[in-house]
Amino acid sequence: MPLLLCLALQGEIATAGSLRETMREGKVEVRLALAPLNSQPHLYALGPVTGLRGEITVVDGVIHVGTVVGGRPLAKVEREAQAVFLAYTYVASWSEVASGDAGGLAEIASALSRTKRERTPFLVTGRVKRADYHIMDYRPDGGPWSMDKHDQAKAKFALQEQDVTLFGFYTERDEDAGLFVHHGERIHAHVVAQGATGHLDAITLEPGWKLLLPSGTASPREGLATRTPISVLSL
Repeated sequence: MPLLLCLALQGEIATAGSLRETMREGKVEVRLALAPLNSQPHLYALGPVTGLRGEITVVDGVIHVGTVVGGRPLAKVEREAQAVFLAYTYVASWSEVASGDAGGLAEIASALSRTKRERTPFLVTGRVKRADYHIMDYRPDGGPWSMDKHDQAKAKFALQEQDVTLFGFYTERDEDAGLFVHHGERIHAHVVAQGATGHLDAITLEPGWKLLLPSGTASPREGLATRTPISVLSL
C-alpha cells in the first residue's frame, strides 16, 4: 500500500515516518521517494537515506546526498533519492529576521525563540570556524536492532573555515519530540557546504551569520496551497 501524503503549505512542516520509528524501532529499509514531493517547486527537506547509508538535504528542490566512501565524506547532487524518514516543507521566499555575532546552536535557538514562531523551518547562512556533522553509514551485521547500532553507525566529520548553509526545523512543541526533533532538543538541522552535507551536531559560526524564516504566502498556481494526496512510498 503506497503511503499517501499531502503537499505542505508555505512554511508548514510535514513528515513521512519519524525519528522514533527509525531510531528506536529500527525501520531502516523504508523507501520514501523524493521525486513525487519534488514535482512541486521550492521543496526543502532532510532525512537519512534508505538503509541508513547516507544523509539527504534538499534546498529549494536541489537534492544533496551525503555518503561515506572509503571512510571519507562524499556529497553529490542527485536527481532522485530515497529516505527512511523525511521532514519537509515548501518555501517560495525567505526573509532575514536576525543576524548574530559568533555563536553556535544555542544562539540560533535563542534567535528563533525571539521570533515568536513555535514551529518553523529555517535557514542560516554564514561562515563557520568549525561545524561538526555526521553521516549515517549503517552496516547490518545480522543481529537485532538497537540504539547502540544507530549511534555506532554515525560517521563523524568536521568542516573548518567554510561558507555554509544550514537548513532545519525548530519547534517548541513537546509532541514533536521523536517526530522530527530528538528528545530534549528544539532544532534538527543539516549543513550544506562545498562538497559536504550531513546532520549538524555542533557549530561555531563567525560573526555576521543570518537567520531566515519563510515569508509571504504560497501561490495556488505553484501547487502549494492545495493538499493533493500523493504517493511517496517506493515498494
